[in-house]
Amino acid sequence: TIVAQGAGGGNGHNQAGAALKAVKKTGDTVGSYGPVTFPGGRDAWQVTYTHAGLTDETYFFSACSGKAAMVVDVAASAAIFQQEQTTFGAVAASAEPTCS
Repeated sequence: TIVAQGAGGGNGHNQAGAALKAVKKTGDTVGSYGPVTFPGGRDAWQVTYTHAGLTDETYFFSACSGKAAMVVDVAASAAIFQQEQTTFGAVAASAEPTCS
């Protein structure tokens, strides 16, 4: 899932922090949380957790010179996630809305 919203959605760090709190409230297992740098130098924040047998990885970052807040979410079984994690990261890194 890829979502772009107005920058009123907050920066990547704030969005990831809010997502982390929500995940912890549900009791799901957090695998990782923190900043990542995509190829080309774009900074993002990422939360990875396990829920109902699926691994969910969500990236939060800005686009359009800070005018849009981006959320890229990938969920897969643990086995597929381990095999395809590099591909999922590449998809997130290449997600960019058409800026006007």
